[in-house]
Amino acid sequence: MRVTDEVDVVIVGAGASGIAAGRRLAGSGLHFLIAEAGTRVGGRALTVDAEGVRLDLGCGWLHSGDRNPWTRLAQDRGAVIDRTPSAWGRQFADLGFTPHEQEAAGAAFETFDRRLREAPPASDCAADALDPDCPWNAYIEALSGYINGVGLARLSVSDYLAYEAADTGVNWRLPDGYATLIASAAADLPIALDTAVTRIDRGGPRLHISTSRGDLSARAAIVAVPTSILARGDIAFAPALDDMLDAAARLPLGLANKLFLALDGSEDVPADCHLLGNPHRAETGSYYLRPFGRPLIEAFYGGVGAETLEDDAAARWPPLRSRN
Repeated sequence: MRVTDEVDVVIVGAGASGIAAGRRLAGSGLHFLIAEAGTRVGGRALTVDAEGVRLDLGCGWLHSGDRNPWTRLAQDRGAVIDRTPSAWGRQFADLGFTPHEQEAAGAAFETFDRRLREAPPASDCAADALDPDCPWNAYIEALSGYINGVGLARLSVSDYLAYEAADTGVNWRLPDGYATLIASAAADLPIALDTAVTRIDRGGPRLHISTSRGDLSARAAIVAVPTSILARGDIAFAPALDDMLDAAARLPLGLANKLFLALDGSEDVPADCHLLGNPHRAETGSYYLRPFGRPLIEAFYGGVGAETLEDDAAARWPPLRSRN
């Protein structure tokens, strides 16, 4: 079916932000439509069922859960929220990371973090704040990957500090899946899936919006897509929005990957434990053991670790590599 309609507002993208915008407009009396290029809602939230176990292949934590609006929405919709404190920072059985080393590495990160706050480099590049003689720079680099999705050479100190100032340090989980919650929140909204917006013409009294399934006319549009999609020109704007697209190109997304491993003999491992692979390597993974008591390991790679993983995958299986 072709999309041919006049609406008040078109929301481009059915990820968390697009769904949040739709929920804000719902009940306003405005006629709106959410246009999603993909075949599902959720964006970077993706929950799959693997042999009866819900796995979040995308985002999985309610960061700053005590003030996160999705927490309130989850409560309103009766979703289960696991408020167990995260196990990050506690090495399971001190494997490969002695208590003395953990203390030294933690102190090194705290010193680095304090330097960013009290004497940030003029370059705004976090890597320039490293002490070249610190033996734990690889550990600090690995943490940047987990926290920011980028290595320190690509990390803005200002952006990092802004995030840190807003972060409450409370992190909760959704056993039924993050994307499950987003899909639930989207259930009653007008959404056109498999409908890619390709052009927004602002030259007339109303917006003329071209999509892969027909054209739309709207009074306004809310563009809720990642900066990478804007930067590569997937959506054309007329007149052009060069300043905004340039800004999007200068704000690239980070990179994070997950890998799930089945765990045999899981009864020998306590639930919800954490293990850092090799604290002396920036590329090392972060491993959550038996999340929710499930017989699996959730491996997480960010920044240079994720880039190394993808580069290795590209070398081994070139046809399988795909990045958004």
